[in-house]
Amino acid sequence: MLTSAASGPLSGANRMSEPVRRSSMPMPASVLSYFTDKPTEMATDLLLAKKRPSVPEDVAWNEIRAFYKASLAAEQVKAEHAIFLNELWEEACEPMASPWTSSEPHQQTEDCATDIRSIWDESCFTREFFNGDYGCEIVTCVGRDEGVQVGYGLWHDGESLFENDSPAGWESPEEMLWSPEGAVPVAEKIDLRKLRELAEEGRAFMLDALRKHERGI
Repeated sequence: MLTSAASGPLSGANRMSEPVRRSSMPMPASVLSYFTDKPTEMATDLLLAKKRPSVPEDVAWNEIRAFYKASLAAEQVKAEHAIFLNELWEEACEPMASPWTSSEPHQQTEDCATDIRSIWDESCFTREFFNGDYGCEIVTCVGRDEGVQVGYGLWHDGESLFENDSPAGWESPEEMLWSPEGAVPVAEKIDLRKLRELAEEGRAFMLDALRKHERGI
């Protein structure tokens, strides 16, 4: 039986109801400076170091105000870095569907902590999902040379389900599967279309590994 074009999946009404997805998004200026300007990176790392003195010995009285301002700017970089990685996750990645479940942000394990300090230290934003004895991590990361990456982890009873094979161009997984370095470079505008393509490719590979494992049980 033939169906009318209006009722098909590509009808005008359906197209209009689909959300418009951005093709790119700006990288916060503070985060871009951190990853592209070496002096900014060094100063920020110094100010955000875990074991630095509250006021360095080389800061004189006539420099104390500038030191406070620099400290504020460093904290802004750290917070905007977390916001940026979270936004990338929301734009490119998808949560695992039921029956998989997800913890609240404060309940995630230490390796996947969502506090700003942990995201800064790892330069990654992670969401973890569980389904019985299965665990999954979906990650967005950013680095000076690596650019923006998506990563996937899949475990059963704590054992990784990834073998040495990976999608073409992707890093060979040990436990985590990472998209190719430099495929989405650090820039004023982040290419979301490319990042979504990579996220879909990695997700498909992960789900295929999951199906293979389930068939083998």
